Amino acid sequence: MMIRKGGKMKNFIKRMVFLGTCFLMSMVGICFGAADVPAIRDAKDPAEKARVQGLVEKAQKEGKLVWTGIMIEPKHAKFILEGFKDYYGLKALKTEYTYGQSAQVIAQVEQLVKANRATPDIVWQPAWSWYIDLMKRGLIVRYESPYYKDYTISNAAGNSKPGYWVSDAYTFHPMWNAGAVVKAGFKNFNPKSWWDFVDPKFGKYTSIGNIAKSTSYTAVSIGLRKALGDEWFKKIAAMKPAAFIKSAQGRDWCASGEYPIDLLSHAKNAEAAKKTGADIKLLYPKEGVTLLPFAPIILKGGVNQNAARLFIDYVRSVPGTNRVAASEVGILFGRPGVKMPPDEYLPPAETIKSIPMDWDKEDTTEFARQFHAWLIDIGLSY
Repeated sequence: MMIRKGGKMKNFIKRMVFLGTCFLMSMVGICFGAADVPAIRDAKDPAEKARVQGLVEKAQKEGKLVWTGIMIEPKHAKFILEGFKDYYGLKALKTEYTYGQSAQVIAQVEQLVKANRATPDIVWQPAWSWYIDLMKRGLIVRYESPYYKDYTISNAAGNSKPGYWVSDAYTFHPMWNAGAVVKAGFKNFNPKSWWDFVDPKFGKYTSIGNIAKSTSYTAVSIGLRKALGDEWFKKIAAMKPAAFIKSAQGRDWCASGEYPIDLLSHAKNAEAAKKTGADIKLLYPKEGVTLLPFAPIILKGGVNQNAARLFIDYVRSVPGTNRVAASEVGILFGRPGVKMPPDEYLPPAETIKSIPMDWDKEDTTEFARQFHAWLIDIGLSY
């Protein structure tokens, strides 16, 4: 009996040692696997390391991320998503990106909500008033990424909504064809201010976005009115500039020299116009520019909530923002210190003066209606 007991005990011990060895080997494998994930390796705080690893494991089970937006073209999105998957060790994660116009994105999401169907996980576009409406209806996931605190530029410009989003930005400001301006007889044209463009002699050489026909031009111009007052707009109206609805038309007019001064353009347009061989200049005026909030949000109707949280963390982190910048998407970042590619038209956002906005009050239908009515009164509505 004693010998039999000893034999059973030995077998039991062997089995336990074997199982313990297997467990330790599996744990070592997990640790090595976690160590190979840059995001987990970079997390210094143990609690943050555990949080990230938990999200990664859940995102792996979800297996997908669905993102829709504007401004970020498909080639840029592909580059960003590749970096995202590498950073979190999500090689097998399927990604889907839909690129469209602002109104199309809003209509698509609203149709899915109405039909009680799954929405995209991430929406990324400039749409403050719509975002506020979604938030009030409980359709945006409340998420405070640990990187939101670094978005000091977004906070100072009034472009953040605590617990929901922080913003990068784009804007519209003066661009001109230096060669064509000289040919028109203006040899010493070296503007520094918005006021340098209001001389009546520039009238037949100037174009401007049709403010009343564009939500973006409206928002930018509301900010400019705060910084410049009514008189600047009245002087522009008196010049009777050509009007465009799509910024690409103003860009092409500028590049060809038909209207060499474009009052509402941006860095991507300047890059494209330069490729035609024109000597293109772009100004960030000393009075400031209106930074249009350009923020990614997590929709409650998305089915891949953990992958979405990781994506928000990524594009708000140092490695993620640097990756977005390297994609040459052409936006201004809401946090300082982003490694911007060399670009004469797109300086770091911290070097640009921004006009602080209260978007909750100034990006409303009624506020825009009153502004458009005033533009009609002064003759700057087409």
